[in-house]
Amino acid sequence: ISLPSDNIYLDVPFESQILSKIIIDILGVENNIGQSFQSPIISAPYNAIDAVGGISLSSFSLKSSFARELVKNILLMAPPEYRILPLPKSLIKGYNFEKRKGISFHFAEKPLIDRNFLARATTYDNLKIELLNRKRFNGEYSVCSTLASSYDDKHSLWAEFLKNFSSIEIILPTQLDRLIEADIELKKFRREINEDIWIQVAHAREIQPGMQDSKDAFEDTAFKIEQDFDSILSDNYKKKEREIIVHSMLPGLLGNIKRLSQSFARAENKKSVNLSHLKNARNLIIDNFHMLQEIPEIRKIRIRADEKKKRNARYSIIRTHLIIHPGSTSKEMYKEIKDTELFKNQRDLEEFLNWLYLRPNSPISKDVNNRYYWIGQTPFP
Repeated sequence: ISLPSDNIYLDVPFESQILSKIIIDILGVENNIGQSFQSPIISAPYNAIDAVGGISLSSFSLKSSFARELVKNILLMAPPEYRILPLPKSLIKGYNFEKRKGISFHFAEKPLIDRNFLARATTYDNLKIELLNRKRFNGEYSVCSTLASSYDDKHSLWAEFLKNFSSIEIILPTQLDRLIEADIELKKFRREINEDIWIQVAHAREIQPGMQDSKDAFEDTAFKIEQDFDSILSDNYKKKEREIIVHSMLPGLLGNIKRLSQSFARAENKKSVNLSHLKNARNLIIDNFHMLQEIPEIRKIRIRADEKKKRNARYSIIRTHLIIHPGSTSKEMYKEIKDTELFKNQRDLEEFLNWLYLRPNSPISKDVNNRYYWIGQTPFP
């Protein structure tokens, strides 16, 4: 009989919110940060409909060695069977001993990863790969990473930020480097990580919180978060452009709320999601988005994006649309953006697209089926 690799940790007493308590007490962080760090470790059940499980977390900046070491230590809270971080070489290499003359044994530890996986990425390209791997994984695949960008064009970076915010459950609204000032002792934190912690994590991951008892609450939460983002973006986008952005983000946001609420339920040893879990998930997402916009780097990106958008609204709406909806035809584009009244008709849009396409170093490309893609990094003159 083949048992799951984490079966050795089960059938033990469970302490609610144990991981976040340790993180908050030792690292001295706010509750939402402790809860955020806890979530990828506790994870969320695999959903066959969404074909995804686990929790992804990203920090806007992980440049310092301290920040990388901090995340590495937090990942160690997951049992070795779950994570990609290697065990000490001595354990993997193992030990030989001779039972009797001519009969010897070799024991080594190399955990088998089966239904749970916890990955780490240090660049945006790595993160994209891990998110693709997550979609292919038939189980719980959590990811901890940093948010970076391959774009120099600040408006593209802002549109990309909006797109990625809904594809990752948690984006931390704080830079981890600031924790250095709190005189944190990582050694003290690491001493708290032992088999007792792994037992708690393995126990939590056996819980499969259902959504059946909270269908109405989930629908209400879905409506509220749509209104939340419409309100947040109202200062920088007109109604139609705002609707396009919110509409593109909504499926990802709803999936994130579902998985986060299930993770919160697990942390409390609950078998079903309740209104409180949904509310906490929504609040975490909204609070993080608000706080992220106040990070100096993000604020500069947004301000520059707004300035460019004002200089040429036509260019801006096409750029925003193609970054969020690559491979659109002119007909599909016009259907989405016609209410902005930036183009008289579809032909007017096609003429502008053709002019843009024929420019030297054009920011758009077009395939044989006349589907357009945003590839530009150069600003509009």
